[in-house]
Parts: sequence; C-alpha cells; structure tokens
Amino acid sequence: MVSGPPTLTFQELITAADLDLVPPALQKEMETLFNTPFISNSVESSGATVNERGFHIAEWNIYRTPQDSDAELALMNAPAFAEKASDNPEFRAKKLTALKEQLRMLRQADIVVLNEIDDGVDREHYHNVPRNLAEALHMNYAFAVEFLELNRIYMGLKNMDEADKVHAGRANNFGLDPDRYLGLEGTALLSRFPIRSARIIHLP
Repeated sequence: MVSGPPTLTFQELITAADLDLVPPALQKEMETLFNTPFISNSVESSGATVNERGFHIAEWNIYRTPQDSDAELALMNAPAFAEKASDNPEFRAKKLTALKEQLRMLRQADIVVLNEIDDGVDREHYHNVPRNLAEALHMNYAFAVEFLELNRIYMGLKNMDEADKVHAGRANNFGLDPDRYLGLEGTALLSRFPIRSARIIHLP
C-alpha cells in the first residue's frame, strides 16, 4: 500500500507547461504534490537492526535512471553488473576495481538515497522506478517529487524547427502515452526499516 498525493492529469501537465501563471486550483494541487511524500511500507521486516555501531547509508545520483534495468541489476546482483561493465572498453582495470568497491558498499546499505529518479516518464517506459528498485531490494521507500518534467518537446507541444534538430532524434522517439505519463522526478529513500513518517524539506 502506497500513501501519497494525487498526481496530475495529462491535461493538467499540459496546462502547467503552457502557462506562465497556472490557475489557483492547479497551483494548489502542485504544491500538495511537491510537499507530500509517497510512502510505501510493503516490507514489514527485513531483519535489519540498528546496533551500537549504527547503520549504513549510501547515496547514488542515479541521473534520471536512463537504464533502470541496469540500476536494478547493480543493486540486486553486483557481480553480474560488474561483469556487464567489464565488457565496456571504457572500464579499465583500475576503474572496474573502484566500481566493484562502490557496488559492495551499496549492497551493504540499510538506507539508499537515490537522486534524480523518475516515475511515469517515457524515457523509463513510464516505470515507477522508486517502487521497482525498492521491490527488487525488498525495501520500503519514500519518494519526494522535486519537479515535473514539462519540457515542451517531451510534452509534444512544440513543433520541431532548425534550432531543435539537435534534439530531433530523441524527441521523435517519445510518443507520449497520456494515460501513463506522470512526469515526476525527485529523490527516493529506500529503507530496510519501516518508514514511520517522512516529510519534504525544501532547501533555499
């Protein structure tokens, strides 16, 4: 069971993308979305305990999760991910050693903070990536929306012209599905412990 704020409809997203000053009712919906975390406590107990030495926290800027299946593999099966990375000619021995150490620390974490993670964005095939990664790790999660992906190219509101040719290949691949597009990007916190409460603090 996931608690959280209502998401915006596709038409509301188009309105937000198209107007500099959105209607008050929509502004209120957006404020609720930006100030109310999604919380899932589907994992009652993972056996994680806090001892006298504390617990482990890891942070990963996942950069909009361009390959969420790779992220899932990195979190679930570090050796398989390292083997896949070793096929990349850019990963020389020294770099691969550092990667393996980072994967080891990530796998030991009781709490994982993931920055720039998507939910309902077409580049991720509309996946709820926080939920997918939390379920793969048998962890609970909280997700805070930081902003809505409202780029007019993504939203299909902008005609391509000469200046946009650099984006043309990418934009033409989107083919947005209005029924699945949520446009959410933010920060997720995955936890082996139950999340009793969570709040979003906006830094200046």
